[in-house]
Amino acid sequence: MHRKFVKGRGPMEDQDVLGFVVAMCETGQAKRYQERRQDVAAEQFANELADQAKERFGEGRDLLQRVKARLKSYCAHHLLRQLNATLGDGFVRGVSAGYKGIYQWTINFEIDDSLSVDFGEASFQLKFGPSAWFANGPDPNWTLTVDPDVADYTRVFLTRASRHEVRQSTVSLQEVLDGLSPDDRRLHDEIVQMLREPTTGPSGI
Repeated sequence: MHRKFVKGRGPMEDQDVLGFVVAMCETGQAKRYQERRQDVAAEQFANELADQAKERFGEGRDLLQRVKARLKSYCAHHLLRQLNATLGDGFVRGVSAGYKGIYQWTINFEIDDSLSVDFGEASFQLKFGPSAWFANGPDPNWTLTVDPDVADYTRVFLTRASRHEVRQSTVSLQEVLDGLSPDDRRLHDEIVQMLREPTTGPSGI
């Protein structure tokens, strides 16, 4: 969000500045440009934004926790059963969500995967929000990732450690919040497809 309208410490490009001004107009904040003391108006605006950002940040964290609880419940009660019916009884031994920090928005699947690799992640996972962003970008352990230009963080992501791969699912976080139907098989189908593909190392070996 900071990078959207801020470019280092220098001035932004004209197109970015224009986008900022348009956003000010669309949100009714353009009236601030009428103030005689623009330095005072700018400081007041910055303080109000800071207060709103703090409030939105807290609301965002609460929302992420609700998504996590509902997604874990769906996985433990419905998706686990679907996967075991397809891949064999006991293939998925359990579902957990005990990670901390940037990894905490992750649902881990305990699966029978003889090709598992150990870089601190479970063999198969669902990730969303900050955890999906981190896996798909800054984390160097994941080498097969979603193109940043098409990555949509309103959706649930899939990861398979033995392939060092991140994929984007068709299931949205809003759908998770609204409640996925017990017979919704989209995640099942996407997971099965990913698990049945050949496993390669990070260098393609």
